[in-house]
Amino acid sequence: QEATEPALFRLPATGQLLVVSEGGPWLVRPDGSKRLLGAYDDASFSPSARFVVATRGRRVVALEPDGDPRWSVTRPLPVADARWAPSPGFRVAYREGDTLRVVDGDGAGDRLVSEDVAPVAPAWLPAAGRTVLAYADTAGRVHVVEADGEELWTADPGSKPEQLLWSDD
Repeated sequence: QEATEPALFRLPATGQLLVVSEGGPWLVRPDGSKRLLGAYDDASFSPSARFVVATRGRRVVALEPDGDPRWSVTRPLPVADARWAPSPGFRVAYREGDTLRVVDGDGAGDRLVSEDVAPVAPAWLPAAGRTVLAYADTAGRVHVVEADGEELWTADPGSKPEQLLWSDD
């Protein structure tokens, strides 16, 4: 593991920047110092950036900011697109093959939410206190569900979605 090194620049704002590169995710601090978190394919922040959730092969891993694993889940098929629920932050959604799964924020309670899911990252509703998730299925329909899988809404946008994003309002 590489030590944190100061860079020749500072971030123009407070907070940290998570950069996913070919070599893995890097955590960049406001002073410009950076740390490679490991050889992962993808990564995203937890609420308040206390942790990072990353994927590689068949593993979903929650990492401390220094790159040390906090917990991990290993699945039979490749995983991708792990996203931490923004608030209250007690869930992580990810794709395993063509399924959508949700695991508790402590690595427990891994469960299936849906099958026949398209290769599109799931999107959590940013509203405080809700665990509502949008995903696309292989037929191109968009679904909105509670974290337990209860269907709230579905629609066919007319073409296959490539990305799903919620607005803050």
